[in-house]
Amino acid sequence: SSSIVPQLQAACSSRDLAALTRLVASRALHELQGADQRAAIRTLSTLSVDDSASLSAASIRARTLLQRGRAYLQLRRFDLACSDVRAATSLDAAFGEAFVELSIVLQLLGHADEAKQVREHALTMDPARTP
Repeated sequence: SSSIVPQLQAACSSRDLAALTRLVASRALHELQGADQRAAIRTLSTLSVDDSASLSAASIRARTLLQRGRAYLQLRRFDLACSDVRAATSLDAAFGEAFVELSIVLQLLGHADEAKQVREHALTMDPARTP
């Protein structure tokens, strides 16, 4: 599992959203423990999401924050996941996928009422998707 940490470091340092997305999708981060988990969390915290203020840059930042939030979720750092996913929804108010993820994280944090509100909002954005 420690081989994932250098891959994560490379994706974060190069700001390679596609590589970060693949790592998160592999769910390999979920298996990390101890020093490897701490290294992954430190690496994720260095990921720069600042860019110019253009709409496309905001959309890219939102997607980067969502992926980092998903990585934190796999690492069971629900507080950090919530912060990133919430920031993603603030950057792109039409990013339904981020709202679905936020409802999941809020539920895991024990915020059932807010999770329900966010889930209902996500459904108004994409009624075909059931979180």
